[in-house]
Amino acid sequence: MHNHKRTETASRLKKIYSSVTQAIKLAETEQGAPISEWGNTWGNADIVHYVHYDEYSVKYSALFIFHNYLDKYLPLNYKSPCTGNNDTSFCDILLEFNDGSQIIAISEMYTSSSSANPSTDDKPNNFYFTVDVNGAKGPNRIGSDRFKFYLNLKENPKVLLAGALISDSETYTREELIKKAKSNSDYCLDVIMNDGWEIKSDYPYKI
Repeated sequence: MHNHKRTETASRLKKIYSSVTQAIKLAETEQGAPISEWGNTWGNADIVHYVHYDEYSVKYSALFIFHNYLDKYLPLNYKSPCTGNNDTSFCDILLEFNDGSQIIAISEMYTSSSSANPSTDDKPNNFYFTVDVNGAKGPNRIGSDRFKFYLNLKENPKVLLAGALISDSETYTREELIKKAKSNSDYCLDVIMNDGWEIKSDYPYKI
């Protein structure tokens, strides 16, 4: 049973990685530009579902890109509207696959600016989204059933990155990745991808 859960978790992560990677390629073809240049074409985007949130934060977010560019290319059973409330600084959207796994895309973002109120000309470097391999079921913890992916918006041949490795220049040995994952669960997906989409016996978190 334990080995089955490990195999199923790794398989679902690989499926989502492949699906999102393919969706990005199809969207890049549709847009006529690589994802690193999409920020030049967003302009005054339709944010009708996100009117309670800062336009800049929404426009440069996982939520916006999935909603406007990627979700139509994904094999989904369900897509939720933006959730949250007017007092929060973010919202999210749930994309559910036919196997029950989910993508949680939020409107928080990462940017190269150190300013609290960056200008709309300041393009973000990357943003993340969370994958939950068993949906609403527990334990809903990073490293166990939830894992972080990063989309890199810089010029980089590897657009979809795992966990905490948001740059191709950040390379570690397997032993270093295991050590990092023990202290920071964001690295767990890096371990799984490094092992060829396999969760081995020394994986540091319970699946």
